[in-house]
Amino acid sequence: MLEAGWVELLNTPGHTISWCWRDRQGEAFWLVRDHPAADAAVVLSRKLGAGMRHELYGGPGAPRLAVLTCHGSCAHEAYHLQHLAADLADRPDRASAPGPDPEIPERLPGVPLTRLAHGSSSLIHRDSSRDYGSSTVQLSWDVPFDETTATALVAHTVRLIAI
Repeated sequence: MLEAGWVELLNTPGHTISWCWRDRQGEAFWLVRDHPAADAAVVLSRKLGAGMRHELYGGPGAPRLAVLTCHGSCAHEAYHLQHLAADLADRPDRASAPGPDPEIPERLPGVPLTRLAHGSSSLIHRDSSRDYGSSTVQLSWDVPFDETTATALVAHTVRLIAI
């Protein structure tokens, strides 16, 4: 077990911390590691009418991992997409584990203004905030939607609202 205070966590490079919230068991927060290979990830972006399309690759010459289509304002920065690409590329193989798709909750605790959905693709809807207008991002996966992909989606969502 590792014990650390807020100041130590906030000053630890390579970790992203969400806002704190309170649940039935006490105070809680999300802690997401920054991916060390994010700088090598490739994000190709182009304007699509009023939105944007982003293609994610684990690196130069690597296979495409996902396509994100932003409807409304893009509520993310380039480094958010690089970390998502690195998280998706960091899988032992591209084969899906047998079984149903993992369940994604509509709302993550402590992640305000954001709703998730998953069907044939995944959606992240963000209500407008002081920094971004309202937006919906559709994520089409070129990797199987399994626990690794679901974890990358949750980590990406948490990084979007991190302090």
